[in-house]
Amino acid sequence: MSQSDRERWNRKYGELGPGAPSVALLLYQGRLTRGRALDVAGGPGENAAILALAGWQVTVFDLSDVAVRRARIRVRELRAEALVVQADALHLPFRGPFETIVVTRFLERAIARELSGLLARGGTIFCEQPTRGIRDDYCVKPGEFPALFPDLETVLEATQGDCAVYVGRRP
Repeated sequence: MSQSDRERWNRKYGELGPGAPSVALLLYQGRLTRGRALDVAGGPGENAAILALAGWQVTVFDLSDVAVRRARIRVRELRAEALVVQADALHLPFRGPFETIVVTRFLERAIARELSGLLARGGTIFCEQPTRGIRDDYCVKPGEFPALFPDLETVLEATQGDCAVYVGRRP
């Protein structure tokens, strides 16, 4: 992503109020593999904090300076042990394996295979993304998550309101 992308995300996070964790992540975290977790484009760190408090070893990253600053504050406030890193999802600096990868409210189809490749055997990926209400190219279509991760077994594919939720597992 370019500097203008970083500026756009900084504006977005600067305008948003306090973040909230993904309700679907809270509901389905029992289906995720425990261990090391990577929270992709994790914004203000709410999901990372939830996972860390539940026992995962979490690395959360975001491109936005504002989001990274807010995530560091949030994990400190909650006394959650999570590593907060500034990084670009299009140029992932991470090495796997991770037992769980979380991607909520962020859709970058071009990195799906790379994310899948970072999963450990038996590892899970959790995705949640709107199906409508935002720009069409940021919305997932029915059946799109399994198509993005063809090498994973589908554990869960559901629609809740205007969001699609997916859990896939590496065999």
